[in-house]
Amino acid sequence: MTHHKAGITGEAARSLPPVVDAFPVRIPRAFAPSDVDGDGIDLGPTGRECPGYGGDHRPRWGGGFEAPRGPQRLAHRAIDIMAAEGAHVVAPSSCTVQAVGSSSKGGHHAFLVDRAGWVWYLAHMRDPLELGAGDELEAGARVGYVGRTGNAVRVTRDGRRGCPHLHLSLTAPKGIVRLRGPDGAIVLRRGTKVDPVPFLRPLYDAGGWRVP
Repeated sequence: MTHHKAGITGEAARSLPPVVDAFPVRIPRAFAPSDVDGDGIDLGPTGRECPGYGGDHRPRWGGGFEAPRGPQRLAHRAIDIMAAEGAHVVAPSSCTVQAVGSSSKGGHHAFLVDRAGWVWYLAHMRDPLELGAGDELEAGARVGYVGRTGNAVRVTRDGRRGCPHLHLSLTAPKGIVRLRGPDGAIVLRRGTKVDPVPFLRPLYDAGGWRVP
């Protein structure tokens, strides 16, 4: 886990990796998935059971970063964390709410800024969010619930909707950001979206998707 002191700003912040202290989807004890559409169980577009049901309801990694999507095969500059509807969406670090809203694309969504200036975008949540710009959140604080709002609601020929999931993107702070990866120094320029998986994987593997 990466920790930084609060209050780091300006040039110093631009050289820091994102602050990541909590896996963004958590499953409460005795979790019972929601069945909003009343079909008995959530099925995906192919009629198969959506990920996140049965057993311990473990979230699963969905679409990969930069995977082609849609008829135009545009790069998916985010990841999808597949989980049963109603699972908790939490702040990945101590952060400030930059904005919340609802749109036809992202559904109910939030933009969170961590202490190093990285922006986390969390989308397709189930309900309108009871948060406002400027609110301060601790790592692991509940932001909302996994859903399938916005363009995650895709009605197929059998009348089923798309699988619930959290669409998650991570954007570097404005300015030039330098991170050191397996291949040496990597320079990320203004507004670059970065694959969050390397920062989240240790938390997931350690069972951070369970409510403590």
